[in-house]
Amino acid sequence: MPLRNDMICVYIVRPDAYGQSFEFLQLRRAADDYLGGTWQSVYGLSEPGETAVAAALRELHEETGLTPAEFYRVGMASAFYTSNNDTTWVVPTFCAIVQRTDQVNLNAENDELRWIPRAEAAEAFMWPSDRAAIEQGNRE
Repeated sequence: MPLRNDMICVYIVRPDAYGQSFEFLQLRRAADDYLGGTWQSVYGLSEPGETAVAAALRELHEETGLTPAEFYRVGMASAFYTSNNDTTWVVPTFCAIVQRTDQVNLNAENDELRWIPRAEAAEAFMWPSDRAAIEQGNRE
């Protein structure tokens, strides 16, 4: 069974309107894209020779047009299996903190965006690995 580690995930966070907490950005995958209609973080594949950090920053900019004010690795990697290609994926995970006033510019992979309050984020993400990463962030 192949093991791949060339996918990345980026959670995008901004301060809430009161500066007391924060919100997570979710992107809705375009209907004609893989997992179309689902709300996700930024996911993408690294290019040959590209580090995970460089891939995460590139994918963040390609999918949202955002440049983070701060950028961190999350203290975990998610893992999942895809049966269509019998592959196990290990996904390094990052957090991009952006300014509240930054404008999101979606690319063709996504057709809508929404900001989710921190208190509602764990329920708004569909993957168990997303919920685990958010829970880890809520403890810190």
